[in-house]
Amino acid sequence: MPTLRVRGLSWDSLGAALSLLCLVHCVCTPVLLALSPTLLTLLPGGQSTHRVLIFLVVAVGLAAFLSGYRRHRRRLVLLPMTAGMLLIAAGAFGEHYLRSEFAETLVTMLGSILLVAAHGLNRSFCHLCARCEAKPPQQDCGAD
Repeated sequence: MPTLRVRGLSWDSLGAALSLLCLVHCVCTPVLLALSPTLLTLLPGGQSTHRVLIFLVVAVGLAAFLSGYRRHRRRLVLLPMTAGMLLIAAGAFGEHYLRSEFAETLVTMLGSILLVAAHGLNRSFCHLCARCEAKPPQQDCGAD
């Protein structure tokens, strides 16, 4: 089964880009706020931004991971994917458990890094499977 594509981009490329956007947002917002307090009202740093981003990241991520997993059947990609999505969700919805914005930022950044790594793994496994398609069916390239 071919990897799902959106106008020339794979779901993994789009998912990695959204995860990187999340990471850049987490890094740049505090830096810009520290450098220019007048930008506070213009920057998308509120909880609503985080909650919208989590749904975009999860939706695109699930499309990419499910499409890739059906192809390569490598369970290794599921661990960083699940951990990354849970950490991003904790950063967006866990303000009662994470006692500071610094902790929320760290948790979200770690989740974004894990998702970018998972998208890279997913993509590399899909490329390996593309090379394995010529092999006989008994040689499953997705064997762990």
